Amino acid sequence: MAPEAAPWVAVLLVAAVVALTRVAGPWAVEVLRVTPALGRFLDGMAGAVIAAIVAQALVQGGPRAAAAAGAAGVAALAGGGVFGGMAAGVAAAALWRLAAG
Repeated sequence: MAPEAAPWVAVLLVAAVVALTRVAGPWAVEVLRVTPALGRFLDGMAGAVIAAIVAQALVQGGPRAAAAAGAAGVAALAGGGVFGGMAAGVAAAALWRLAAG
């Protein structure tokens, strides 16, 4: 396979998986029994995925990303919620970039 084709193959595979889950999702909900343990697992999945994405960004982003994530976390916990946290994180990253030149 040509190196130029690899990203397109990945995109097509992801699209196929998404389409399959869209079609099979309602069927799986009807057929599978959701136990309390499975329910807890599914409830925790979204948070785990977000934590993994943020952790990777922090590792690759350096101090500016850490400052933005810290500001977002503090603002969200201080009562700003998700939107306030995102706004604080974006503002912190922008101010860092502005100050660094």
